[in-house]
Amino acid sequence: MATNLMPDWMQSLLLLLFIGLAIALAIQQARELKKMQLPVKKKVYTIIKCGDKEETREFHEGDYVGKKVECNDETGLITKIYAVYPENQSGSGR
Repeated sequence: MATNLMPDWMQSLLLLLFIGLAIALAIQQARELKKMQLPVKKKVYTIIKCGDKEETREFHEGDYVGKKVECNDETGLITKIYAVYPENQSGSGR
C-alpha cells in the first residue's frame, strides 16, 4: 500500500504555483529581450580623400570604401566609413 505524502489539493496548488512562476519568469525574460533589441541611434560618416586633404560628410546610401566621388571639382576617393554612437548607448544590438 502506497502512502500519499501530500493531499491531492496540495499537489494541485503546488503545480499551479510552479506554472504561475514559470509564466512570470517567461514574461520578465521577454521584456528584457525587448529592451536589448531597441534600435541603436547612430550617426554614420564617410571620409573622402580629395587631393592632399580629407573631408568628412554624412554617409550616403551606396557609399563604400574605394568608391570614387566628386569633391571640389575633382575626383575623390572614399577611404573610411565609421559610426558614432551616443554616450548613453553602448552600441549593443548592432
